[in-house]
Amino acid sequence: MTAHPRATRQAERFCRKRAAPDGSNLYYATLFAPPGLRRQLFALHAFAREIEESVFRVSDPGVVRMRLQWWRQELANMAAGRPDHPVTRELTSLSTSGETTSNPFFSRGRLDALIDAREKQLQPAPRLADLGEIFAACRNSGGRLWQWTARLCDAWEDRELNGRDLAEKAELAFNATTEPATQLGCAEEVLHTLERLCRKFSERSYQPVTFDLARNGCGYPPELLAPLIDSLRQRIESAEADFPPARLPCRIAARLLAAACREILDSGCRLEDRRITLSPLYKLWIAWRTYRTQCRPG
Repeated sequence: MTAHPRATRQAERFCRKRAAPDGSNLYYATLFAPPGLRRQLFALHAFAREIEESVFRVSDPGVVRMRLQWWRQELANMAAGRPDHPVTRELTSLSTSGETTSNPFFSRGRLDALIDAREKQLQPAPRLADLGEIFAACRNSGGRLWQWTARLCDAWEDRELNGRDLAEKAELAFNATTEPATQLGCAEEVLHTLERLCRKFSERSYQPVTFDLARNGCGYPPELLAPLIDSLRQRIESAEADFPPARLPCRIAARLLAAACREILDSGCRLEDRRITLSPLYKLWIAWRTYRTQCRPG
C-alpha cells in the first residue's frame, strides 16, 4: 500500500532530525552528498539510533530486551507492508522507490543484524585494555553501521555513473572492501562510550564495552586516557586516508572524529566534568575543506 505523500514527508523529516540534527557530525558529514543518498543515510542512521537508545536509555536489561523485541516485530510489520514507526515507514518508502520493488540495503535480515549486535551487548561486558580487543567488541554494532554507510555511498556512485539495476549495484557494493569504514564505526563507538563512562551519563549497571582503565574506583584518569585517545586518533586518520571519492561522507566523518580526539587531547583528557565538542563553524570548515580537497586533489 502506497503511503500518503504527507506521511512520507513526515517520516523523512523525522529520520533527518533523529539521525542528523543541526550541528551533529552526521549533519556535516552528509552536507555535500546528493539528496537521494542523504535520505538513505538518514534512514539507516535513524534506525541505528533508535536501536542504540533502546539499550542505552534504559537501566533494566529485561526492559531493553522487550524494546528490542518490539523493533523485531516492527521489522516484521514493515516486511508485511504495515510499518507503524516513522523510521520503518521511511525505510519502507525507500525500499519501494525507484526502478525496483526491493531495495536490498534495507532488507529485514540486514536490519535485524543491527538489533542482534545490540542485544549481544546486554551480556556482561569483559574489561578490555587493548584497543584491538575494544575494536573487535564494536565491529558488529558501530563497525557494521559504517560498513553499511560506505556501501550505500558506493552503490549510489555506481548508479550515478552507469545506471545499473539496484540489486546488481548492491551486490557490487557489498563485495567492496569496507575495513576503513569498519574502523571508523568502531572508533566512533569507542569514543562515545568513553565519554559516557567518564561523565557517568548512564545509570545502568552494564556497558557494551568496559575499559580496563579505572584506578581504585576513581574513574578514568587523564594520564591513562591520553594514550588510548591518541591511538584512537591514529586509527581514524589511517582509515580516512583509504576512503575513495565515493565515500565522501565517511571521509568527512573521520576527519571530524579525529579533530574531536585532538580537541580532547589538547584539553588534558578531562572528560569527567565537561563535554568537549567542536564548534559548528569548525565542523563546517572541516566538511567544506574535505569536499574541496576531494574535488580538486592537490
